[in-house]
Amino acid sequence: MEVVTPENWADYDVIFIGYPIWWQEAAWPINDFVEENDFSGKTVIPFATSTSSDLGESGNLLEGMAGTGNWEEGQRFISSATSSEVAEWLTEIGYEDFYGKREQLFILKRNKFWYNPLYLSIL
Repeated sequence: MEVVTPENWADYDVIFIGYPIWWQEAAWPINDFVEENDFSGKTVIPFATSTSSDLGESGNLLEGMAGTGNWEEGQRFISSATSSEVAEWLTEIGYEDFYGKREQLFILKRNKFWYNPLYLSIL
């Protein structure tokens, strides 16, 4: 798998990493991204979606793979989570300013991470 470091990576202080949960672990494509990028000096906040599994140790496992960064406790959302539920969580953790902002999104497509500026409907 080809892993891409985002343009202007050094400019980001806070990184939200979202992924689906597969048996209480992050989906494997996320592992490569986390292992191959340097999170030094960054706050990393994992979040996940699942219809049945909880977050498990996925955030801790990713933190161990990364070896760098200040990893905070993550959040699991059900697949049908609403934007207001996500906004509430962002407020609870002190990142309400992120809600509705134009951010960069990683998209896994054909085993490559592509990065596109998009308006996120949730974040």
